[in-house]
Amino acid sequence: ISGYMKNTMSLRLLLEFFASNNMRSEIALRLFRKHQSKSLESVTENPYILVDDYYGVSFEEADRFAIEIGVERDSLMRFSAAIKAVLLLGMQNGHMYLPRDVLTEYADRYLGLSDEKKKSEAIDSLARDGEIVRDRIGDMEVCYLTVLFDAESQVAERIYQMSRIKPSKLRNGDSLIEQIEQELGITYAEFQRDAIKASASHSVMILTGGPGTGKTTTIKAILRMYDLLDVDYVLAAPTGRAAKRMSELCGEEAKTIHRLLEAVMSPDGASTEFSRNSDNKLKLEAL
Repeated sequence: ISGYMKNTMSLRLLLEFFASNNMRSEIALRLFRKHQSKSLESVTENPYILVDDYYGVSFEEADRFAIEIGVERDSLMRFSAAIKAVLLLGMQNGHMYLPRDVLTEYADRYLGLSDEKKKSEAIDSLARDGEIVRDRIGDMEVCYLTVLFDAESQVAERIYQMSRIKPSKLRNGDSLIEQIEQELGITYAEFQRDAIKASASHSVMILTGGPGTGKTTTIKAILRMYDLLDVDYVLAAPTGRAAKRMSELCGEEAKTIHRLLEAVMSPDGASTEFSRNSDNKLKLEAL
């Protein structure tokens, strides 16, 4: 009972605090779901924790709230929050990282002031705390959100390990392609033939090229090759629109990656979890 009463009182105080500072009550409820009785303490200590996809609060809204409760406009906390907010915006627009000069330029727009020393301090502080990662790409300094840097590193390592698997010998590759050419009424260019054979002998393959370079016709041949070799495969794409387009072009069902991996929301609603993972693998030979 005492724990229940403590949580009830904490939530009531949090809602009152949000109302008195013109902040939406649904944000208070999400905050409470995550921080429970420490919610009020957490948000007064750093109101910029609200700048997160989970809360749905923009930097501008959190910034107004922060200044209203007494955060100084030139505080390191505010500068750090602006840097993170720009990286989050970059992520929402498909960027894994941002060049440092682009990052600091956009941060100025959030802050309404420019202070190179304070921005450098903020980047140093975020890097020390493990919230961002600084890296160099060529002669350019870039900054990542740590979660994206880790994700990119893990994917690169996994692809590298997969690529080291010794290729298997594809028997009758050329005769199979000739059969596919007759079936589809297509004559493949040499680089397309190489790609079709590679797809049946290598553990990982990337097929790339601009519009009209023959990617779709190559993919159709790869799928037909898998049929002839009796390989169990699945088609997947990052978005619903891409999956629909893939289905139209290939004449077979394509799933979004989320659907394929049976994505569900975590119990707290803060993240996505996948029912299919390294402990519960998909039953297929090619993806």
